[in-house]
Order: sequence, then structure tokens, then C-alpha cells
Amino acid sequence: AEINLLQREAFELPYVFQPLTGFKLAAAKRHTVEVTAAGFRQGPVPQPWPPAGEAVNVFVFGGSTTFGYTVGSSNTLPAELQRELQPLFPSRQVQCYNFGCGGYFSTQERLRFEQLLTDGHVPKLVIFVDGLNDFTFWKGLPMFSEHVARLFRPEDGVPPMGLVPPAQTENAVESVLRRYQANVRMIEAVAGRWQVQTLFIAQPVPFYDLPISPQTYPFKTVRAGHELCYSGYTLFEKLALSGAFGPSSIWCGDAFAEAKTIMYADSIHYSPEGNRVLAQLIVERAQARGLLKL
Repeated sequence: AEINLLQREAFELPYVFQPLTGFKLAAAKRHTVEVTAAGFRQGPVPQPWPPAGEAVNVFVFGGSTTFGYTVGSSNTLPAELQRELQPLFPSRQVQCYNFGCGGYFSTQERLRFEQLLTDGHVPKLVIFVDGLNDFTFWKGLPMFSEHVARLFRPEDGVPPMGLVPPAQTENAVESVLRRYQANVRMIEAVAGRWQVQTLFIAQPVPFYDLPISPQTYPFKTVRAGHELCYSGYTLFEKLALSGAFGPSSIWCGDAFAEAKTIMYADSIHYSPEGNRVLAQLIVERAQARGLLKL
């Protein structure tokens, strides 16, 4: 019953139109989840908005895995990141704001970050957790684009996202990663002007580097709609580890490579333990690279 409530309340959250990004989650308050008017998911303790200037404010962007569609507010990835980061700043309050949104990929996250800066909300650190949705929305078009296009020309619209023809898989993977690399560079450029530190996290996915067993993944692997992710993660890892995405990029696709328990709450979204393990690895690897000197 608890799992059913968690999932039902999250997946039934309504979307509304938002300029540039195309859409956002509407403000809503349920038993297990609350989305504020500012567009972030409240943590286990209500977070102030605008953010308090004296705090170490961290904005975390990503898709539904970052939002935490299958976990309570205390167990999302941003909530776990806040726990991991707080001991590093004992004299200051760390606030990790969860700007994850179902369906978002790196282009929309970049635009949302720019909107927040334009409105005067400047964090100390911004974290982008990506991989799954960049490959899912491989054409670079936000979810609902075909519906919006029909408002202008009902006879045309936009062709559905569809599957990548097998002969075009290699080109599609390279296109996705070029777009991701361009978004990383633009975010770094903008963040640098505002003196905001960046972290770009290549997230784990259940199609790659996960020991599949009933003890670690008691689900049917769902590749439908994610075929390009399955095909593209090897090159994603190679580029990430080679430094192609810059000095603030951290490969975490292997976060669950040695899993002995369940890291996913369903076929795609992380479990509380998965979020805890991933947050711990992000902070550990960022520290090792000297990336958390805020």
C-alpha cells in the first residue's frame, strides 16, 4: 500500500506549460510529495525560497530519477546528496534543491538553470544528473512537442519520437552525445560568469554495468523506448572517462556495478538504497577531484 501510494502520487503529478523548457511540474501537495510554486520538490524539511544567502545552496537538475518518482521526500537523490555534503560544511547549512522533472534532458535543464539565474537565484553549486533521458529524447525535442506543434499547424505536427532505425543507431548516438557535450560547455560558460561550481553526473542505468539477479533487480528489464540508451552507454562511458565533457564531469554509470541488493524501486527509478549509494559515490569522486571547494 505504501509503495502504491508513493508511485501513484508521483506519476499523477500534473504538468503545466513553461516557456523555453516546454513544460514543468505544476505546484502540488500530496501525502508523499510536494512540488513548490518555484518548481522544486520539497525535501524532508521545508526549504526556504528564495534560498537563504548564508547557506550552501545546491541546485540539482535531472529527470524523474532525480525527482524521485518512486521514493519519499527523505530518500530522493538530492536529499541524500544533502546528507553527504553537510559534513563537509559544518558551520553552514547545506540546502540541496530538487529541480528534477520527469522527462527533462540536458537541454531543458540548461534552460531552467538559466531561467533561475535570470530571476536572481544563484546557487553555490549546480549538479546535473543525466544520461537516460538524453538518449530517450534522442531527437532533442522535449516531451509533448508534437502536441504543441499541432496548435500551430494541425495538419502537420511533429512526427512522434519513435525508435531509431537500426541503420541510424551509430549516428543517433553520436548526435545525442554531441548535444550533451554542447550543453555541458554552455552551462559551464554561464555558470562561470556567475561563479557557480558545476558537476555533471553520468547516471547509472539498468541496461549497463549492473549485475542482474533476483537479489539486485527483481524486475523485467524494460528496453522499449530506451533502445538507444542501451546502445549508446559504452561510448558515453568512453567519452566521459576521456575527459570529453570537461573537468567537472563525473562518470557514475558504474555506481551499481557491485550491487548486492536492490538499487531500483522499479525498472528505471532508483530505490532509497540506490539513491544513497549514488549520492555517496558522487561526493566521494567529486572530493577526490577537488571539485567541492565552495
